[in-house]
Formats: sequence, C-alpha cells, structure tokens
Amino acid sequence: MDEFSKHERLILAVLEEAGEEHLSALVNTLEKRLLGNPPNRMQAVSTALTHLITRGLVRVARFRDKIHRRLVPLSLPDSISIVANLGSFLEWSHTDHIWRWKGGELLRTSF
Repeated sequence: MDEFSKHERLILAVLEEAGEEHLSALVNTLEKRLLGNPPNRMQAVSTALTHLITRGLVRVARFRDKIHRRLVPLSLPDSISIVANLGSFLEWSHTDHIWRWKGGELLRTSF
C-alpha cells in the first residue's frame, strides 16, 4: 500500500474519530492542526481528499436515507468533482480565521 501524506493521515484520523464531518468543519480542523497560510492550503486538502476518495476510503454525501438516517454517498466521480472544487463551496473568513460554508446543500464526508 502506498504511503499516506500528512494531510491524508490527518483526514483519516479526524473521520475515524467522528465517523462523518461537514466539509467546512473538516477543513477547519485541518487548519487548526497544520501550519501555513490557510487560503493557499485548500489545494493540498482537496488533493488529499481526492486521493482518499479514489482509494475508496472516503466519500462525500449530501443526504441521509429516510429509514436508517445513514449518509447516502455520492458516486466516485461526483465526490471527486466536489472536493476538486472546494473553493466554490467554502470561503475564508479573515476576521474569524475559519472556513465558512457559502450556502446551499451541506456536504459531509464519511469514513
């Protein structure tokens, strides 16, 4: 098995603990644990999530099924498309120093 990057390991650790997380909360958790200029790090997070999705370890979901309330994962191409465009869903708050969801449907990552 290939080695995981530090971003990939941290994402897996966060999702292992939580089981699922909103994308904005996941990105903010990574920001707290990693140093650097947050607005420029979005590409690294996007790349790490893409690698984890292509390995079948993480998926993005929008809805829960009505009976069991479990997340319904998006297809592999749809999950990759969303994380490849994280910047269109999140915006950096310079005053609060966190990533904020721009609106629309909430997206979750699941482990």
